[in-house]
Amino acid sequence: MAGSVRVSEKFTFERLLFRVTKSKVMSLWATRSFKLINDNAQQEDERLAYVLVFQRGAFLRSRVRHLCETFALKVYELPARGDYALAYSALKEEFKQT
Repeated sequence: MAGSVRVSEKFTFERLLFRVTKSKVMSLWATRSFKLINDNAQQEDERLAYVLVFQRGAFLRSRVRHLCETFALKVYELPARGDYALAYSALKEEFKQT
């Protein structure tokens, strides 16, 4: 799974992710933040991109997805195996649209 979170919520998200999954999820974070401009609310959010890596399993996936929903995060699914170039281009296009 991949997505982005507000810089101010990073620590809280990491702690809850650790507690909810009992340290069974590895989180990779971008080293630099980016600004996301919301035209409707006329505000700028400083965000960090993340990638969550964990073993396959419906239980763990549902817990992580529920946590992301709690933070109102849009989640991008990454392929388990297969054509990564195609998945990367699809994610890139989806990021451009949001």
